[in-house]
Amino acid sequence: MDHRTIRINTEQHNVSLLGFGAMRLPHLPSGDIDVAASEQLIDSALQRGVNYIDTAWTYDDGQSERVVGEILRKHDRNSFYLADKLPKDDCRTRADVTRIFNEQLRRCGVEYFDFYLIHQLNKEWFERVKKLDVVPQLMELQQQGKIKNLGFSFHDDYETFVRCVDYHDWDFVQIQLNYMDIDHQQGLRGYDYVTAKGIPVIVMEPIKGGSLVHINDDAARLMTERHPDRSLASWALRWVGSLDNVRVMLSGMSTIEQLEDNLATCTNFKPLKDDEQRIIAQVRTRLRQSIRVACTQCKYCMPCPQGVHIPINFREVNEFNMYHNRQHMAYAARRLGELGMRADRCVECMECVAKCPQQIDIPGELATFTAFLTTEGFIK
Repeated sequence: MDHRTIRINTEQHNVSLLGFGAMRLPHLPSGDIDVAASEQLIDSALQRGVNYIDTAWTYDDGQSERVVGEILRKHDRNSFYLADKLPKDDCRTRADVTRIFNEQLRRCGVEYFDFYLIHQLNKEWFERVKKLDVVPQLMELQQQGKIKNLGFSFHDDYETFVRCVDYHDWDFVQIQLNYMDIDHQQGLRGYDYVTAKGIPVIVMEPIKGGSLVHINDDAARLMTERHPDRSLASWALRWVGSLDNVRVMLSGMSTIEQLEDNLATCTNFKPLKDDEQRIIAQVRTRLRQSIRVACTQCKYCMPCPQGVHIPINFREVNEFNMYHNRQHMAYAARRLGELGMRADRCVECMECVAKCPQQIDIPGELATFTAFLTTEGFIK
């Protein structure tokens, strides 16, 4: 397993290029985490050189921290780096910061976190972080030795990212980045910004939550013809790992097969060659050309009298056309239904049509999406 160095102040950390993200641990039919299968996965990862384990307060309703903690207790504490995160939704008062942090230490069965992050920073949460003096409180915990390295993970636009980066002298940052999301959220501009400041980068979703292993056949063929013996996931990891300032790539692995494939990519890691970078660019173009609905997410069509979130429904249509990720579509259809925002609430009142600058047949496209969800069994 290849390792990369994170130098923070005078301390050097040799972290594994592949990090184990504990947000997609295997589950039992009951919905609980399959502890035995998870133990086999994490133990195998550690034995093969993976030494960066990432969990969070919100993963699996708190089960992830507990299960990860139980598994790691039998391993030498100096043999792994453990990362955890302060949640935005449950942190509402100053007292919540230390209360949650201490509970996380208890759940994980450790006395300190090697890497601790303010989770999911965005505009709203960033303002609350400042109001609650979150960073000064975490710095105090860092001075006590309970946090070794302090950073944040991010989900918002580039301008907000820059403000967050400049707010504190962070030890590291964690961003979502993959070969399709180069302009999404902070994108590559954000990566370049922190790299210029000398801040190490940890990348989440390098395979876009598994979507980049489900791309349409036309795009996938470009990769498989070049390397018939390599997986689509390996292309995604190699694209991210080719960025010099990426220290760790987090992958939420659920099976031994996924672990083995990622280990094969990240052991004796080979950055993409120039011709392979050109193939990635061609894949990106073909995937974007497969977009079905020309929605720009301008939201001029909103609000819908029936509560349909039109842009989100069209985004899910386009995502599925690109990635064919049935697991994600099942989740999206269920969640939109729970929120009363799904396409099947459309009554074709036509109020949205005149507002659309792209002149999209919104009711027609929503009806097509509803028919697809029904035919494919995503809604009943």
